Amino acid sequence: MARRKPQPWFHKQSGNWKVQIGRKQTNLGPNEEAAWDAYHKLMIAAPGATKDPTLYEVFNRYLAFCEAKREASTFSKMQRHLKRAAVHLGKRIRVSELVPEHMYDWIDREYADSSSTYQNDAISAVIAAINYCRLPNPLHQMEKPTRQQREFYLMPEQWQPLVDAVSDKRFQDYCLFGLHTGARPQEIGRMETRHYEQENSRIVFPKQESKGKKRPRFIYLDDVAKEIVERNLRSDGTILLNQKGNGWNKDNTNCRFRRLKKKLTMPEIVAYTLRHSFAVWKLMEGVQVSIVGALMGHVDSRMVETRYGHIQSNKALMLAASQTDSPLAQPPQIAS
Repeated sequence: MARRKPQPWFHKQSGNWKVQIGRKQTNLGPNEEAAWDAYHKLMIAAPGATKDPTLYEVFNRYLAFCEAKREASTFSKMQRHLKRAAVHLGKRIRVSELVPEHMYDWIDREYADSSSTYQNDAISAVIAAINYCRLPNPLHQMEKPTRQQREFYLMPEQWQPLVDAVSDKRFQDYCLFGLHTGARPQEIGRMETRHYEQENSRIVFPKQESKGKKRPRFIYLDDVAKEIVERNLRSDGTILLNQKGNGWNKDNTNCRFRRLKKKLTMPEIVAYTLRHSFAVWKLMEGVQVSIVGALMGHVDSRMVETRYGHIQSNKALMLAASQTDSPLAQPPQIAS
C-alpha cells in the first residue's frame, strides 16, 4: 500500500501551519500561502524526493494547488492549457529535458489559429507550473508571443446596428448592460439579486468576491442598466441569464460573440469591446480619467491612461471631441 503524501495542516493552538515529513514536524508559519511555498521547498529537498520530476507530475501538482487555492476560473484556464501540453509532450519528458523548441512546436501545432495573447497564456501556464514547484526553469529566458492590447471599440454610430443584429432580448440585455456600465464580462455573468442595491442604483460585489479580493467592486447603473436589472430581477440567483436559462460564462458568451462577428463582419468584436467602448465614450464626453477608472473598477487612473491613451492618435475622434459649445467654440470679439 502506497504511503500517504504528507500535507500541511493548521495547528489552532499555535496559530501556525505545520507539516510532518518522516519523523520530523516542521513549523511553516501563520500565513497559509507562505506555508505552502515553504512546504514545497521541503518536499523537493526531502530525502528520496525526485529532483527532476516529469512535466506530467509537475502539472498535476500545480493543478492540485490551483484547484484548492485559486479561483475556479483560474483553475479552469490552467487546466485547459496544461492538459493540452501534457498530451503534446507526453508523460515521460522531464523538466530538465524541456527546451523552448518544445513550446514553439506545441504552439505551432495546437494554437496556430489562436491570438498571440492566447499563445502567451498557454506558455505562461507551463512556466507557472515549473516555478511553483521551485525547480530550475529551462523556459525562464524564452521569448514568448507578444500579448496584444485590444484597441478596438465601437463608434457611437456603430452601436445601433449591433443592437439590431442581436436576435434575442437576453443577449441584447447583456450587450446593453456592458456598454452602459463598463462592467467586466465575468462580473455581468456573476451578478446576483443579493448584489443589487436599488436605493443606490448599483451592483456591489463584496471584497471576497471582487477581482483581486482587496476591495469591494461597485458597478453604478444609469437608467438603461437599472431598467435591465430590475426587469430581470428574481427573488434570488443570477440576474442576467441566456436563452437557455443559464448564467453567462466565458464559453457561451464567446459563442454568441463569434456569431455576432460573422453577422456584422466585425472580426475584432469580443465581449470586452463593450467595456472598452464604455471607457472611450466616457473620455469623449469629457469625464475625468480618474472617474472613468473608478467606474470601471480600477484602483487608480493609470490603467485607463495606459490602455486608452491610443485614442489621442485618432485624429477624427479627437477633432470631433474638441468641438464643444463652450466659449472656445466662439470666435472672440475684437474691439475696433
